[in-house]
Amino acid sequence: MNDNTLIKNHLLIIQKHFKNYNSVPSLDLKTNVYQSVLIASFAKALEFNLFLYKNRSAKNSFFHSPFLRGLCEDLITLKFIGKNFSYDKEQLIESYMFYLLLHSMLAQKSFLDKAVPFQQFPLFKDLDTLIETREAELKNLMKNNGLNKERLFPSVEHMAIDAQLKHLYDFLYHATSRMVHFSPNILLRMGWYKKDGPTVFSTHNFHKYYDQFNKFYAAYLLLEFCDSFKKQMKFKEDILKEFKQIKKILLADAFYPELVTFKELNMKRPSNLFINFLTELAKQNPDRDVANDPEIKRVFGKLNM
Repeated sequence: MNDNTLIKNHLLIIQKHFKNYNSVPSLDLKTNVYQSVLIASFAKALEFNLFLYKNRSAKNSFFHSPFLRGLCEDLITLKFIGKNFSYDKEQLIESYMFYLLLHSMLAQKSFLDKAVPFQQFPLFKDLDTLIETREAELKNLMKNNGLNKERLFPSVEHMAIDAQLKHLYDFLYHATSRMVHFSPNILLRMGWYKKDGPTVFSTHNFHKYYDQFNKFYAAYLLLEFCDSFKKQMKFKEDILKEFKQIKKILLADAFYPELVTFKELNMKRPSNLFINFLTELAKQNPDRDVANDPEIKRVFGKLNM
C-alpha cells in the first residue's frame, strides 16, 4: 500500500469522526460566529484533501493549486482573530462579513447595470452609507484591540507574522499567485516536447508535479489546522491519532515539493546521498544547527555545483 493510499484511508477515518464536531446549534450562529467559521474552515480543508485523493484523474491538478492559498489565509486569519480579539471577535467577524457583502453588491451593480440593464438583483438602499457604517465599526474594533485604527482589517502578511506562519504564507503566496496572475513562467512551463519534436502547450503537462504539490501542501495545511485549533475544536484522541499518522507518513521522507524544480530548469537533481546524510546527522545531533553549519554549507555548496 503506497503513501497516497495510506493518507487517503486516514482522511476517510477523520471524515467519519469529524461528523461529531461538524455541527453548531442554529441559535449559536449569531452568538458564536467565530466557532462556526472555524468549523466551516476546518470542513473546507478536510474536504479539499479528500477531493484531491478521490479525484479520478490527476490531469486537472493545475486548476486545483490556487485553492491552497484560501486554506492558508483561513488558517492565518482565524489564528490572528483568536489570539488578538476576545469578547468582540464575534462583532469583528459580523462587521467584516457585512462589509464584504456590501462591496460585492457594489461590484455586482457596477457590472450588471452595464451588462444586463433590466436584470433584477439584490441591492440595499443607501449602499454607500451602509459601507461607511461598517468601515467605522471595523476601525473602532481595530483601535479597541490595540491595532492600526486606520485599517479596516489587518493585511494577511501582518497576520501571518503574528501567527508565526510568514514563511508558509510567502511560499504558498508565490506558488498560487503565479497561477491566478499573469505569469510567463507558468504559461511556458505548460509546454512539453519530446526530443526535437514541436512544443505542445497544455495544462495537462507537468500534471504529476501539481498533483504531488497539491496533495502534500493540502495535507500540510490540514495538519496546521489541527495543531492550531484542536483545543477549540475539542478533538478527542480517536481523531487526533489519525492526524498523527498522516503527519508521520507525510514527513517520513522529509521531501517538500518545490516551487522551482530542477526539471523545469533542465537540471539533474543532486544525489540524495548527502541529503540523507545530513538528515541523519540532524537526528543524531538535535542540539547542532546542521542546516546552518558553515563547514557543511561549504561542502554542500560544492556538491550542488
